[in-house]
Amino acid sequence: MISTEEQIQIHGDPSSGKIDIKYAPKTKRTLFDICDINGRILKTGAISGAVTSVKLDDIALEDQYIILILDGDRVCSRKFKR
Repeated sequence: MISTEEQIQIHGDPSSGKIDIKYAPKTKRTLFDICDINGRILKTGAISGAVTSVKLDDIALEDQYIILILDGDRVCSRKFKR
């Protein structure tokens, strides 16, 4: 089983409007989805290396989010707060 805590690390302050996603992709077409707690996708993008910066200032302010990383046949997720 994949340990999500080891796979996805989120750095930065989400309340400032930007986070850095630290994840080592296994494939060239690795994508992320940021979802609200109800599962609605708020933002989608590509993982562009070991650290990917994501601007959050264009999504609604909520207390909690879920990040999903789609990497080939693997899916990792992690909750984070804003």
